[in-house]
Amino acid sequence: MKDLKGKVALITGGATGIGFALALQLGFEGMKIVLASTNKERLEAAAEEVRKAGALEVLTIVCDVSDRASVESLHIETTQLFGVIDLLCCNVGVTTGGELVNHRKEDWEWVYGVVLQALGTTLRPEAAAHGVEITTLIVAGTVTDIIKSERSRPARFGDPLILDIKKREARRIPAREVAEKITRGIKENAQWVAAHPDLKYGTKEYFDGILAAYNR
Repeated sequence: MKDLKGKVALITGGATGIGFALALQLGFEGMKIVLASTNKERLEAAAEEVRKAGALEVLTIVCDVSDRASVESLHIETTQLFGVIDLLCCNVGVTTGGELVNHRKEDWEWVYGVVLQALGTTLRPEAAAHGVEITTLIVAGTVTDIIKSERSRPARFGDPLILDIKKREARRIPAREVAEKITRGIKENAQWVAAHPDLKYGTKEYFDGILAAYNR
C-alpha cells in the first residue's frame, strides 16, 4: 500500500503507546484514522493530537476487543462512516502481574481474550469482506503503556494482580521509532517488521535450533 493518503486506518489500542504513535504517523501521511480503546477520555486526548498531525478525519470509538459484540459494533460504525477499512492495525495488547504459576483463570481469560481471541475477532469482518494482507510486528523493549494495562481490565475479569514495573524495565526504544518502521513496512507490503535490533541474534538462535531439530 504505497499511497496512504485519503485511505482509512482502524487502530485498536490507539489511545496510547505504539497505537497512538502509529496514529500520529499515519495521520501525518494524510489518512483517515479510527481510534479504538476502552477509555473515552484518553481516546479524545489522542484524537486531538492526531488531528494536529494532519489526519483528514479522526473518529474515536470506545471498544473492548475481548467482547465480540463490541468489536462487531466497532466494525459497523467504522464502515457506516467511511465505507471501507483499508488498513487494520490490531495493536491492542495487555499483560498482567505476578508469577505465571499464580495466574488465575480470570487472568488467562483477560490476557488471551485481548491478545489472541480479539485478533481473530477483529480480523474476521475484514477478511470476510475482501481478504487481507498481513504484516506482523515483532516487538519488544518498546516504550509503551502495556505495563499499565491493568487499568483497562474489565470488572468481569476480577481484581488485578500486582505488576512489578521495575522488573519489566529494559533498554527500550521510543514508540515513535516503531511507528515509523511499521509505516515503512506497510508501504512495502512487508510480511514482517522487526522493532528492536537487540532481538536479531536471539531470533536467529531460536530458529536455528528449530531447523536443527529436523536433522536429528
